[in-house]
Amino acid sequence: MIIYHGLADLLIMPRGSYNYYNRVTKHAGGLPTVQKFYRFFPYPGNSHFGGNPDQPNAPLIDSSSSGALFQALVNWVEHGTAPDSIIAYNNPNRSLATVSRPICMYPDKLTYNGTGSTNVASSFVCKHESHDELMGEEKVLTDADLIEDHHDDHDH
Repeated sequence: MIIYHGLADLLIMPRGSYNYYNRVTKHAGGLPTVQKFYRFFPYPGNSHFGGNPDQPNAPLIDSSSSGALFQALVNWVEHGTAPDSIIAYNNPNRSLATVSRPICMYPDKLTYNGTGSTNVASSFVCKHESHDELMGEEKVLTDADLIEDHHDDHDH
């Protein structure tokens, strides 16, 4: 299973997707076990439906049947090659794109390798991380239905 979330989504806050993934890793055997069947890709600069007019150079979510995200899923299911990153472009037509960037699986971090253009995916690597500082139980957002309603009597 692959999920993605645009980090500029103003309708559904991205932290909820992080929270869910972190809970799955906690209850399903840890990160290495979960990554055998489930990967999460946070897309920087993308809004709820992908893209963002305020960030024209953001790598776009392309979940079409010919897009990199769907093809990564097909390759994983049909050939057993799980995606560690997905190359995204700032234009659906790759030949017109001026920016390409790897989208790293969570919790890996995108890192500039120190050489080459910052507009080209090959100038970046996904640095392996086995931990996110927000994975800790004390930093996980609670589910809304688990929060007790504490109102004073005059609030009713």
